[in-house]
Amino acid sequence: MFRRRLLWLVFPGAVLRGAAVSVLPVLLLGGLSLLAVFLGHYLPSPPVYLESNGCPQPCWQGLQVGVVGLEEALDIIKQNNLASSVSFEDAVPEAGRTAVLEWRTNRSPVYNVRMRFRNDRLTRLDLIPEEPVLLADVFGAFGPPSHAVLCQAGGRQAGSQFLAATLYFFDGAVEVWSFASTRIQDGGWQVNPEMAVSRLTYRADVVQLAGMGPMGAQPWRGFGRVSRLGYCR
Repeated sequence: MFRRRLLWLVFPGAVLRGAAVSVLPVLLLGGLSLLAVFLGHYLPSPPVYLESNGCPQPCWQGLQVGVVGLEEALDIIKQNNLASSVSFEDAVPEAGRTAVLEWRTNRSPVYNVRMRFRNDRLTRLDLIPEEPVLLADVFGAFGPPSHAVLCQAGGRQAGSQFLAATLYFFDGAVEVWSFASTRIQDGGWQVNPEMAVSRLTYRADVVQLAGMGPMGAQPWRGFGRVSRLGYCR
């Protein structure tokens, strides 16, 4: 009797028989799944490097659109070690009314960066991700958007849609283009946190209508589902 009780304590599988033994793998997998959920909830998400570093929006990594000049921007990029190995002396065009600077970041997720200067002021900055960046990452960095353009259907086939949405943060100072990487059936979520980000644009010249936000956009009212016309509702 003592020996059987010892087996129950140390090797329960040696005592269980038949269908009861098959429960153990299920319990083990269930426990591992719960552990994964727990860790995923409490462990920090990988950084996406969308911080402003203290300057007012529109601003990325200390590069404030509408404020910094070309030479100052180059100093910020070099001091913060933002760029992969590239000779900016060769990349910067000669001084003039308009200049464009293009480069790649040196950490993951990698962005292709395009900076447009006019009259020695940064007027637009585009970030194009080379690696996956999701709307969930952008919401985590910026919070909810202030405005959104009605979602558009990129194409339809057999009752499904390729969807895209343009969201505006900080009253239009930052524009984010996103798309669904898979077809979405009618009635599914149209704008959702798993949509992939194709471009982020920081602007100094946001075109706004009085009290309406960016031209053509509407105040953000939360996530919507797909309608037959391909618009949020």
